[in-house]
Amino acid sequence: MGKTYKGPWSKGRRRNVMALDDVSLQVREGRTLGVVGESGSGKSTLGRLLIDLESPTRGAVRFRGRELSHRGREESLAMRKQLQIVFQDPYESLNPRMKVGHALTEALAIHTKMTKGERRATAEEYLERVGLSADDFWKFPHQFSGGQRQRVCIARALIVEPALVVCDEAVSALDVSVQASILELLRELQRDLGLTYVFISHDLGVIKNIASDVVVMKSGQIVERGEVGEIFEDPKTDYTRELIAAAPIVDPHSKRFR
Repeated sequence: MGKTYKGPWSKGRRRNVMALDDVSLQVREGRTLGVVGESGSGKSTLGRLLIDLESPTRGAVRFRGRELSHRGREESLAMRKQLQIVFQDPYESLNPRMKVGHALTEALAIHTKMTKGERRATAEEYLERVGLSADDFWKFPHQFSGGQRQRVCIARALIVEPALVVCDEAVSALDVSVQASILELLRELQRDLGLTYVFISHDLGVIKNIASDVVVMKSGQIVERGEVGEIFEDPKTDYTRELIAAAPIVDPHSKRFR
C-alpha cells in the first residue's frame, strides 16, 4: 500500500509528499511487531493506516480478512473497538478538564451497553490493572506523573477489549527510568489479555526489549524485516546496523536503560 499527502505549492505546481511507498506487511496475532526507523521514515503514518485513522492512497488495509475502508457507520464503529492506539504524549492524549475515570467510561459508553455503574466498576478495574488505584478515577490528568498518565492512556485503549493496539512512540516521551516499567506492563497485559501490538519507535533498544518481529523503515519503505533475534544478530543493511549501533543498552537486572 502507499500513502501520499498534498504538499506545498512551488512555482505554480503542487509538490506531493510520498509518506509510504509500496509497503506490505502482516501482523501476526498474539505477537508484537516492532516498527523502527528515523524521524520521517513513515512509521507513524503506517500506524495510523493500520487502525483506520487514515486511508491509504493506494492499496488496502485488511483486518481479519476484511478491508477497513468503505464501511458503513455501524460496521466502522464495531471495527474501531477492535483497533486502538496509544500515542506518544499522554498529556496531549487526555482532556485536561476531564477526570480520568470519565475518559475511560466514555469509551465504554460508546462501544458497550453497560450501565453507568458497570462502566465505573470496569474503569476502576482497568486502572488497577495498569498499576494505578481505583481512587484515581476522580483525578485530573495534571495530578499524575508522565508515566502514570501513560498508564491511564493504556487503560483507556484496553478497556474496550481490542484485538490490536498500536503503540506510537509510547515510551519516548518518558524518563528512561520509567520506560522499562511501562514496557514490562505492556508485556504483562499482552500475556494476560492475548493482545497483539504494533510498537512504533525510533529506538532499536526499545524495540529489542518489547518486539518479537521487526520491520525497519526508511524513506517510506521497508528496508529490512525479520524476527527480532535475526535483525539484531545478523542485520542485512547498513541502515539497520547504524540504528543498532546508536541504540541504548538495556540492563536486564535493573530493567533500566543505560
